[in-house]
Amino acid sequence: MFTIADRAPTPNPNAFKFHTGSPLVENGSLNFASMAEASKLPLASELFRLGTVTAVMVAEDFVSVSGSEDTDWDEAEGVVARELAEWSVADANRLAEQQAADATARTAGQSSHELYDPVNAVLEQYVRPALAGDGGGIELVGIEGKTVTIRYQGACGSCPTSRANTLMAIENLLQHQIDPEIEVVPE
Repeated sequence: MFTIADRAPTPNPNAFKFHTGSPLVENGSLNFASMAEASKLPLASELFRLGTVTAVMVAEDFVSVSGSEDTDWDEAEGVVARELAEWSVADANRLAEQQAADATARTAGQSSHELYDPVNAVLEQYVRPALAGDGGGIELVGIEGKTVTIRYQGACGSCPTSRANTLMAIENLLQHQIDPEIEVVPE
């Protein structure tokens, strides 16, 4: 049985992170940006049923919930608490593997791009851990020439600073680590 250890604000004024103190998913994360996507996970479905939730991310030992300005965060916390009482790490792992396989299928052919592995390695080592600390994540969507397309996840998806500060920082990091001509664009 999982419980909420604490509710923490994120840099996104319309998102909170609910920590459990115990691993909810062992590898990767679960990301939902719509009710249709959320149908595979009761926790996410119930949050979207509130009508004001815009994204749900489950990673490591937290659930990140993004919503509109009208989101009742006490009500959202109640949903998270109820759904965590029935949480299955095995089911979460299976769903995370499926989401990872779907992402791999979407980027089929991209992994042969000469920049794909180096860019993904830099994102994995430096960017993803930092964004997870703020309740978010990032997906490498594709690379065309020297233009890297990313998708923000979790609290980062609707955060005002993602499109400016974070995007510029990621671009600067990739330019410094890999190629000074890299450009990063959000999907």
